[in-house]
Amino acid sequence: MAFAGAELLALRGVPHFDPTGGASIVSGKWKAWLEEFEAYADSRGLFLDGCTPAQEAQRRALLLYTAGPVVRETFKTLPNKGERNEYQKATDALNAHYVVKPNATFQRHLFRKTKQEDGETVAQFVTKLRQVAIGCNFVAGDVENQILDQVVQYCRADKLRRRMLEKGGELKLNDALSMAAALEAVEGQFNSMSLRERERPRAGGQVQVNQVLYENDRKKNLECYRCGNKGHFGKDASCPAKGKICRKCGGQNHFATMCKSKAKSTSEARGKFRDGKSRDGKKYKNRVRQVEGEPGHDSDDDNSRGRDQRYYQFAVNGDHEKVPIIIGGVTVPVIVDSGSDCNVIDQMLWEKLKKDKIICKSTKSTKRLYPYTSQIPLTTVGCFTATVEVGKMKSIAEFVVIKEKGEPLLSKHTSRELGVLQVGIVHVNAVQSYAGLKHEFEAVFKGVGKLKGRQVRLAVDETVKPVAQPVRRTPFGLRKKVEMKIAELIDLDIIEPVERSTPWVSPVVIVPKRNDEIRLCIDMRRVNEAIIRERHPIPTIEEVLQELSISKVFSKIDLKWGYHQLELHPESREVTTFVTHCGLFRYKRLLFGINAAPEIYQYEIHRVIAGIEGAANISDDIIVHASTQKEHDKRLKQVLGRLRDAGLTANAEKCKFGVSELDFMGHRLTSEGLNPGLAKVKAIAEAREPQNATEMRSFLGLVNYCAKFIPNFATLADPLRKLTRKDTPFQFGHEQQQAFKALKESLMSAETLGYYDLNAPTKVIADASPVGLGAVLVQVHADGPRIVAYASRSLSNVERRYSQTEKEALGLVWACERFHAYLYGIEFDLVTDHKPLEVIYSPRSKPCARIERWVLRLQQYKYRVVHIAGKSNIADPLSRLLKDDQPRETSVLETEAESFVRFVAVQSTPGAVTTKEVERESEHDPELEVIRECIHSGQWDDCPYKAYIPIKDELCIIGQCVLRGSRLVIPQAQRPKMVSLAHEGHLGIVGTKQNLRTKVWWPGCEKDAEKFVKTCHGCQITSRGNPPEPIRSTMLPTGPWVDVAVDFLGPLPTGESILVVVDYYSRYYEYAIMKSTTAEKTVKALAEIFGRHG
Repeated sequence: MAFAGAELLALRGVPHFDPTGGASIVSGKWKAWLEEFEAYADSRGLFLDGCTPAQEAQRRALLLYTAGPVVRETFKTLPNKGERNEYQKATDALNAHYVVKPNATFQRHLFRKTKQEDGETVAQFVTKLRQVAIGCNFVAGDVENQILDQVVQYCRADKLRRRMLEKGGELKLNDALSMAAALEAVEGQFNSMSLRERERPRAGGQVQVNQVLYENDRKKNLECYRCGNKGHFGKDASCPAKGKICRKCGGQNHFATMCKSKAKSTSEARGKFRDGKSRDGKKYKNRVRQVEGEPGHDSDDDNSRGRDQRYYQFAVNGDHEKVPIIIGGVTVPVIVDSGSDCNVIDQMLWEKLKKDKIICKSTKSTKRLYPYTSQIPLTTVGCFTATVEVGKMKSIAEFVVIKEKGEPLLSKHTSRELGVLQVGIVHVNAVQSYAGLKHEFEAVFKGVGKLKGRQVRLAVDETVKPVAQPVRRTPFGLRKKVEMKIAELIDLDIIEPVERSTPWVSPVVIVPKRNDEIRLCIDMRRVNEAIIRERHPIPTIEEVLQELSISKVFSKIDLKWGYHQLELHPESREVTTFVTHCGLFRYKRLLFGINAAPEIYQYEIHRVIAGIEGAANISDDIIVHASTQKEHDKRLKQVLGRLRDAGLTANAEKCKFGVSELDFMGHRLTSEGLNPGLAKVKAIAEAREPQNATEMRSFLGLVNYCAKFIPNFATLADPLRKLTRKDTPFQFGHEQQQAFKALKESLMSAETLGYYDLNAPTKVIADASPVGLGAVLVQVHADGPRIVAYASRSLSNVERRYSQTEKEALGLVWACERFHAYLYGIEFDLVTDHKPLEVIYSPRSKPCARIERWVLRLQQYKYRVVHIAGKSNIADPLSRLLKDDQPRETSVLETEAESFVRFVAVQSTPGAVTTKEVERESEHDPELEVIRECIHSGQWDDCPYKAYIPIKDELCIIGQCVLRGSRLVIPQAQRPKMVSLAHEGHLGIVGTKQNLRTKVWWPGCEKDAEKFVKTCHGCQITSRGNPPEPIRSTMLPTGPWVDVAVDFLGPLPTGESILVVVDYYSRYYEYAIMKSTTAEKTVKALAEIFGRHG
């Protein structure tokens, strides 16, 4: 599966062509090199079919550049090399120069000399014969017979030769291959069973690793005179020295440490075993196992070893479980060998490690290594020292590189340091117990399965017109491989020939694989236009991980060939028809490339394992987990049983059983928590610096997969992210180099995150700074608070203009939606260091329009806002450490919030004016300038406009406009116009106020409305005055100053008013000139008058 950063790691180039050697050698080398280049050019998208002259010129230039300077100089002298855009003429000229016409006689000579090598299967032998047969000029149709004769004559198995001869003239090559495959399978199974019989303990004994079973107490204290071990006699068949050759005297059935003969010279001992033969002349195999080493001298005498040293032996033959370890930063599966003195790898693996950039210190080797029972030392190439890691265990180890081919071995000493080997009486380890499990469910690990009882149907839109696309020409060098792959797929019942006309035809794209094989990929783009998706949900990795909170033991089952285990219904096969140079074929199984395939496959596999607790799948990866070994094994057997009953099979090599650490979907699952996957970490650690914006996007996409493990990811990635913007020139400077390096280091030292527990108390801690947001998901587990996930992001240009309260509110809603999968349906605390949010997010608050939209988004959650001090907020660094550089892209929250606020602003604008007019006046209004600054800074203490302070939490900004809730705050210059518009139709005071309240606001707007209505000239002319009070006669008081009339005259043009007091009895009046008509002043004036008259 390709990952997001694949574009970063450029396709490995083709090495320069080496034209040295004889003519025939150079000819063969050129053919192989040109075939490799063709595949490389195709992988770069420079296809010959349908290419333009410019693309053909590019392919020709790439050919000459890749071939090297020697070829380019030679090419200049060649005739008929064509123009710059004629690629085929260039290759024809080079072929004419380098390729030698094959000598059929010599080719047949090589064909007759080809034999089956040791360890080579008959099928591989036949493939080799087919390659050699090219150029032999055998009669058409006779090649198969020639190959068959060669197989019968030179195959290594006498039983197979006997069976083939018994067939006589009826024998065909395919029959011979079938017989060979069956015989080889039986031999392998027989050897495996024999090995288990030899390793099986006696009846009634307990199975133990590296444990000697004792017959009785007497044997425990006696030492074997053959091997020196205790616990058995020399006559016992279990003695490890049985059949072994002594390196001291050359005798049999004892070790050199127990030899009682006089020492013989090294040359004499070697003479008895030269060329790998024993004294009786029988050959034995030099297997690279049980390696014993000599530190830098030529003596083969084992007396240099202590007599008390013991070599615990494992089986030499058969399949062995491998332990993945990290050597110098590169993951290598090794065999733990308690009988090996040295860590050993072969030269082929060493070359691969160098290509993978292993971190080590290499030196020359003076050690002499011997295969078990051999006197002939292995050929050592050198040695190197590197750091070896398994889980949290580390060790510095030396590895010896040998020329001979063999499996990588981890010595007893290094294995014990890393904790992967325990010598003594211990219980059966995982390798042994799960080996039995594989035998019990043998059908699950054999071949390519097929789901029983169900056939997949593809829903096709009949209104889409079928398309029959033309064939894409296959390069001649790949045609035989294509033919072999098609034959293989037909044999596996995955595809079938098309015998009749078909409306749908898709072309094939040939993709080379690393092991010199190919993969057939069908271009299904046109077909996908007609296929209707089924929309079955595919779980995310977070949904699977949340179930692992208490799990300690893990297993992973990788289903073999994924989609090909689901059979297509005959009616759905027609759309899968594809064309090659071999003809038309169609798939009988579900194939990669169909847009509905992932969801169909996920649904079918989920049905198979549904109901098994602790089991889940994402596509073809099934994970089984539990808190105890017993519970895990029970669940694992249930899953394997379901797979067996359903007819599905797994890839045994990729399955992991009963481990405490497991790589799953890019994450490292451990009993302690969650870590980034080794493959992702390695890909990031080894990635080179991006060279352009496209590569930068790929790198950030790869790192983003592991962002949950990096607390300040947005901070570190900000200098890199700004280079991906459209109008920013790509300049990878010092700042970017530091960020690039810091991201790698942060990921390498990432903290182990806790698993999500549905029942644990949960907190979301969020914070906002002027440049970014940060959030941390925390749960309180049994061992204390554990961080489950980090999240952070930069603010956009628009978001950076929010007030601090709005930023903090945005941080809370963004954190909730970022962790939605964890929070939905549970109660949790929203922790913030911004005190006003406790009120704003309360049920009775009246927030501004922007925050009101966010409050509505949080209605789906059950939360409680909790305030803490800023210094205690662990999310603070995630937001505050962001650099104030180029912002990130527009977020969904920003888009929705701004759309809502913009809608409110437009709807709040009276129809006679536009929002733009209001914004233009607001920009230069001195009062609103101060208010906007206060909203941004959050500092209201020095605000001169006190009327705004009580409603500050209701204010927000959109552009240059200020909103109070859903009402537009009007600048001073437009307020009279707004009152006039509200009074349109000469409404009364109440109606005018109601019109204003629906859309606009400013301090004192209602008083302005009252004043405007009272002074409206039109209203005064047309409106009816209040009817006069009916005339009533007033009773004459009984004396002066008993009843008085009081009223104000004014205000006068000077601003003063006259208080008039008239006595009803005498009609005597008093008056007072007043500058203020407040109650206090009025009472004071009346008190003075009454004081005079009583």
